[in-house]
Amino acid sequence: MTQRCLVEGIDESRITEMSLPELRAQILDCVAQVGRQNLILSPGCTIPTQTPWYMLQAVRDTCSSL
Repeated sequence: MTQRCLVEGIDESRITEMSLPELRAQILDCVAQVGRQNLILSPGCTIPTQTPWYMLQAVRDTCSSL
């Protein structure tokens, strides 16, 4: 393990195909593995511009509830 900050958690290549429960599960799994300290929840690269707004809102809402 490391004391450094990690940037990870969202599979940007599948976000437009995932269901909301899958996206939430991916976020919660990342937090369960890494913890809340020193974590920046992020895609591995750029999220596609065609990603529906409600998917981005689900990311925000899930993070807010942690």
